[in-house]
Amino acid sequence: MKRYLNLLDFTLYSLLRRKWKILFLMLLFSYLVFLFSSVLLLTGAIKNEAKKGVRALPDITIQRLSAGRQVPIPIAYGEKLKEVFGVERIEPRIWGYYFVASTQANYTILGYDNERDTWKGLGKIVVHDTSDLKLGEGEAILGEGILKDRYLRLGQTLALDTPSQATMSFQVVGAFKGVTNLHTYDVILLTQKDAREILGVEEGFVTDFGVTISNKNEITTVAKKIVQILPGTRVVIKGQLARTYDMVYSWRSGFTLITLLGCLFAFAMMVWERASGLSAEEKREIGILKATGWDTSDILIMKSWEGLGISVASFMAGLIVSYVFTFVLGAPLLKSLIVGWSVLYPPFTFTPSVSPDQILVLFSLTVVPYLIATVIPSWRAATIDPDTVIRGV
Repeated sequence: MKRYLNLLDFTLYSLLRRKWKILFLMLLFSYLVFLFSSVLLLTGAIKNEAKKGVRALPDITIQRLSAGRQVPIPIAYGEKLKEVFGVERIEPRIWGYYFVASTQANYTILGYDNERDTWKGLGKIVVHDTSDLKLGEGEAILGEGILKDRYLRLGQTLALDTPSQATMSFQVVGAFKGVTNLHTYDVILLTQKDAREILGVEEGFVTDFGVTISNKNEITTVAKKIVQILPGTRVVIKGQLARTYDMVYSWRSGFTLITLLGCLFAFAMMVWERASGLSAEEKREIGILKATGWDTSDILIMKSWEGLGISVASFMAGLIVSYVFTFVLGAPLLKSLIVGWSVLYPPFTFTPSVSPDQILVLFSLTVVPYLIATVIPSWRAATIDPDTVIRGV
């Protein structure tokens, strides 16, 4: 034990003698880890948020297409859906987007059915002057982004135009609050009748159908049956949406990582320089240690501890800073690159989520190469005759 303590003491002293060089090396190392880990952590957190949103969706969404674009679907199609074995619940839904020219923002309008309790999973709602969540005609529940965009408070009035240029007024009776920001920040919840008028959906039609399947293992089979009995419709399975989100965010994070290849190339050059040989000062130090009785194993242990200390400390520093940057500060700038941009973008914070696989890959790409590049040249120098190394021949 005393031997190892002495080796540790000498290793620390050796690092302190080259403190400025070591500090610069650690800053470069930490910055590289910070960049790559921030992208990986942010992508993982976004995928988790997307999965939460997908879980609240119906198992199957049925839409009608015309000329490749979605159009309202006859509500009578719901009767045909009841004939499909395995269908547990059918929800006719009315929803759409409302563009505001003055702010260049898109609102999402949802038609709420008090009887069916459609859109139940939207999240926490703060209601004005009542505990009753049932919406009446001429009433609306707004997302926080719309309240801020239109400078509204609970109890005030929101004016919206219909496709026929008529203006309808709605009393703001509630607002979405808290962790629902990601999904409800730009939402206006109206009765289905009011939503029809604002979106221009005629009686007898709905935007789409949300279908819940009793046996989750039969979702694909039921979807095929629906396509057969309702030609001209598009059937979207919840699992397909989850895979699409995963693919989109993986592509965006991959594109961002490609832009950081310059930093990775600089790190590779630094590792290559280390692996190609030690500096004359480091070789001379090893030669003196060998001449004073140090074994090759002692030198390798010292250099291993030195490389391990520098690389692990830098790795942890970069990882901690990236964690704070992503989950505390909200990943400014980087979030816009990966998530996207909108006029009404929810100021949500990500739920901390760290994948061990991502950390292991990043560790293998940074710490392991640097450790190898430190030990191998030291072993080469330690096996050379001390007199030759000291003389620099």
